[in-house]
Amino acid sequence: DELDWMPFSDTFVAAGGELHLTIGNFLDGASSASISAGSGPAFPLQLGTAYYYIDVVQLFCEPCAEPPTDMVAWWPLDEVAGSLALDVVGAQHGLHVDGPVPLTGYVDGALDFLGSAVSVPTTSALELGSGDFTLDAWVRPGALGTPQTLLSKIAAVAPPTGPGYALALESDGTVTFTMVDATLATVTGSTSAALAPGAWSHVTVAVDRDDPAGGRIHVDGTVALFDPTPAAGSL
Repeated sequence: DELDWMPFSDTFVAAGGELHLTIGNFLDGASSASISAGSGPAFPLQLGTAYYYIDVVQLFCEPCAEPPTDMVAWWPLDEVAGSLALDVVGAQHGLHVDGPVPLTGYVDGALDFLGSAVSVPTTSALELGSGDFTLDAWVRPGALGTPQTLLSKIAAVAPPTGPGYALALESDGTVTFTMVDATLATVTGSTSAALAPGAWSHVTVAVDRDDPAGGRIHVDGTVALFDPTPAAGSL
């Protein structure tokens, strides 16, 4: 119908590797008076001086996880240039240190940390105190054999020099989480499941501080429990 606007919707299943989303028509005849759209007495279609007009394009991702209402920070690490790692939830942006390299990630972009890091200035939102917390990341080891820090908010773990927490990848691919409270009481949990070199794994730590079975480290759904209660003070 040339006179009325008509809504259209469709579902697209991505195959992976798509580089562009195109709105419009690349056909040379898109602005001609006659567009050959098929065969038979109804074709070619006479559409005046334009093939079509487009207005109000909306894209919905299914399923897309909405950030939890109590999430305090989310660094997608999608930036392909610049020196900032943007926090898309709390605006607690991090600064690249020693040049982490952008590359293709499990979800959009990622950073290659080879002797480099992202440094995030501490804020009150990042101070966990004595409350429960969860943190997670997608991780792909380039190689194993050397312990690597995945995330740390503590000056030193062994021996601890102050309160904080640290998530580490051990030389055998297992994951260790350490938390140290203000009294320097220390708790460490470890997994038996190991990350594989060159493969993406989802690593999650969830801690219910007053539950002896409340420490959980997930590696691709495999859970390792630890007791967080000995370090009950402020982190």
